[in-house]
Amino acid sequence: MGYNVSYNCQGSANGAAERVARGETDMMIDYPYNQLVNEITPYIYSEEIIDAGPMGYSAQSGFYIPEYTKTYLNALSFGGESARFKQYVLDTFDNWVVFTFPEVVELFAKQNETSIVQGLYQEANFTPPWCNQWNATGHGNNCIDIKSEQVQLDKGVPQQMIMNLKLNMTMSWWGNEGWTNIAQRKVTAGQPFIMKTGYVPSGIFGPSAPKVQRIMFPQYTEECYSNNTASLRGIGSINCDFPVINLRKIATPRIVEPAPNTPMSDWARFFRRLSVSISLLDQLWVSSYTPNYYYSQGVASPNPYSAACDFVRRNSTLWRTWVQNTYTPAERVTWELGTSQTQVMIAFAVIGLVIITGTALLLFLYRDHQVIKGISKVYSLATLVGLAVVVASSLLFTIRNPNSTACSAQLWITPLGLALALGAVAAKTYRIYVIFQGQITTPAMLTDLYLVRIAILPVLVIFITLVVIEAMASPQPEDVVVTTDNKITTYPVCEFNETTYYILVAELTFLVIVITKLAYDARNAPEQFNEAKELGLSMYTFVLAGLVGVPLIAYLRNRNEFDTYYLLIGLFLCLPAVIVTLSLFAVRLNFAVRGFEFEKSRYSANSHVASSHDSKLAGPGSYAASRGSHAVRIASAVAKLPDKVTTVKVEQQGHSRVQSASSSPATHKGALRLGPLKEEPAVV
Repeated sequence: MGYNVSYNCQGSANGAAERVARGETDMMIDYPYNQLVNEITPYIYSEEIIDAGPMGYSAQSGFYIPEYTKTYLNALSFGGESARFKQYVLDTFDNWVVFTFPEVVELFAKQNETSIVQGLYQEANFTPPWCNQWNATGHGNNCIDIKSEQVQLDKGVPQQMIMNLKLNMTMSWWGNEGWTNIAQRKVTAGQPFIMKTGYVPSGIFGPSAPKVQRIMFPQYTEECYSNNTASLRGIGSINCDFPVINLRKIATPRIVEPAPNTPMSDWARFFRRLSVSISLLDQLWVSSYTPNYYYSQGVASPNPYSAACDFVRRNSTLWRTWVQNTYTPAERVTWELGTSQTQVMIAFAVIGLVIITGTALLLFLYRDHQVIKGISKVYSLATLVGLAVVVASSLLFTIRNPNSTACSAQLWITPLGLALALGAVAAKTYRIYVIFQGQITTPAMLTDLYLVRIAILPVLVIFITLVVIEAMASPQPEDVVVTTDNKITTYPVCEFNETTYYILVAELTFLVIVITKLAYDARNAPEQFNEAKELGLSMYTFVLAGLVGVPLIAYLRNRNEFDTYYLLIGLFLCLPAVIVTLSLFAVRLNFAVRGFEFEKSRYSANSHVASSHDSKLAGPGSYAASRGSHAVRIASAVAKLPDKVTTVKVEQQGHSRVQSASSSPATHKGALRLGPLKEEPAVV
């Protein structure tokens, strides 16, 4: 049938129901239901265990004697009793009363069993007050010694029977192997003996060996067992025969009540149909012992595999009624990111890296142009490096069968790249903000070195967060198994802690909000320094990508749609980075590449309209005064920087307004000239 089955061997059925309910084992095929009804009933009511029906045979412990014992009984002289009495003894030799007769007791008690038990270890014994301690030589024995296996089997029951029925019997326990050796040696020697066991298969002592007969005691009743104390001293109520044990099949619901058309459905049908008669069970027991054992040495050599194979070969008609294979085994495949998806993700990354690299190259080539000087080149390049890292990190998600190193790289690289890009943008925006909002408290606030702490802070926060995540819940490769119809797909992916994922998203989102606020507050700065529109579009791109991408990617991950999941990761890492790059730098690079005349004509037209309009409303000079207000702010700021600026010159529509700064000619190193029509604006 194609199922893998393992055996969980236990010494007895005690506690079996609990083991099945806990999942230590899935089923038991011969559970003594009526004997352990109190144990299993709660699990049946709670449906943790299902009763799958009878096994087909029952069991009953007892005292057994070989049939050849009648020969010894026939040779006995029962005093003055008639021949009819002897015939009665022979006819009822399997009745417990026969073994109360003194002649019968002496027959068994006086045997010399030294050679029978030689080399064997007696584990325990029981002697009632009216019997002498059993002696292997037979000297001084006044009771029949019953040989048994383990003292824990039917614990205390035979002791109570001996005490309450006043039987002239003692008991000794030799373990499974010792008991089997004694029985075999007795049969081989043809000596009478009585053995106590739970089950004696027919033919266990060999094909030509005599049969064994079970000794009958008063019939079992529940009242008889009402005070079964399991006392090894024989104290209790039992004075009747052993009960017939109803052996039933029990299992977990997963085994016997699976969903239709699932792998376990055929097994459930098989398990319910499984039924073995006592005669077949005898055959299985006998065939599981090596013939050399019970023909000569008498040492059990269990061979259950050979016995099972022999049973299958000889009973195909029977077991075919149990088996019905209707389920087609599921196809097992290991998922890999498709070639087309991989190519698309690589194409996204290549396009993004080409655009970002080209932007960086143009910034370098046109670094002396006035529209490029108006922005911080250091932090512009840092922004591009961060965006390039984000784009390149998408390639990590194309790795097949990722290991722990690849999983950690997926966690680290993208957030650090975003933190670097956003930190650099924050530094640029902060410098414009403090200048045009009059927030300068010290000249050092405008230097690149001072702004490094602003740029590096987001990177440091993300780095610390990642270190904590790595220490507490390091990402690890995981095989996600998904069953669809008749196909089982294994997805080798990286498992990330969902909480830590959202912590990183929250930190980066907060940074985007801060940058947006700074850009908005500095929106009235001169246009050649003002990147509010570009920053606004960039931050809007990040926000939109987060609002759409984060929940969508999480949704696809939870649904195990990994092809689309990885494709969207590549898209949402590369496309926003490209849009942000173009938003921040495309317009300025366009002016720089096409020449300043394009910019000049645009600003001249605007200035002329504004000048005409303002002159009508406020009279001559008012427009120049309003346009000069920004210059006053910059002059106030840069005048505080020693050895940097001596003169601020603002030109408007053909005439100039000069504001002097308080630096001496000796310290003069340059001039800051503002205004859209001048060819060398200040670097802010």
